[in-house]
Amino acid sequence: MIQKHRCFYKLGSQSRYYSTSHVRNTNNNKLNPFFITGITDAEGTFSCIIRKSVGHRLGWRVEVIYQIGLHKKDLELLKEIQGFYGGIGLITKPSKNMCAFRVSSLKELSEKILPHFDKYNLITQKLGDYFLFKQIVSMMNQALHLTEDGIQVIMNIRASLNLGISVAHKKNKKSFS
Repeated sequence: MIQKHRCFYKLGSQSRYYSTSHVRNTNNNKLNPFFITGITDAEGTFSCIIRKSVGHRLGWRVEVIYQIGLHKKDLELLKEIQGFYGGIGLITKPSKNMCAFRVSSLKELSEKILPHFDKYNLITQKLGDYFLFKQIVSMMNQALHLTEDGIQVIMNIRASLNLGISVAHKKNKKSFS
């Protein structure tokens, strides 16, 4: 059985009603998995950060991050989302008014995050980003990010992920051959 709520808000001269009927299941009071997918579609990101690093053999470090960022007033919701995934990841406060649920562990991404989105599909453009992100995670699980060819392929995939390749990577684009 699903709890149903009808909420009202007023923005300027317009009034709107919205429903939170699919946020929780009443039989276990847990967040509905489709709610997790929906909030990710709206407020989540699948990111890959590639940084220069003198401590890594190839001179590059690859990090993958799943994140949902919300206003600080929604901190409790982020804690519930973290609980939905079994307590993995971190809650961070990247700015004065924002907080975020972040998962960057390859193991946690592979065992918790990816299976969720494979079962409860995204429906916006973010689905394409998810497929690219999943491809990078898979390559990292095979340690391909530790090879010259692998890092080049990851950089190429990253160029299509979210907003594309950064100016810094364009300037430092290097062939590994």
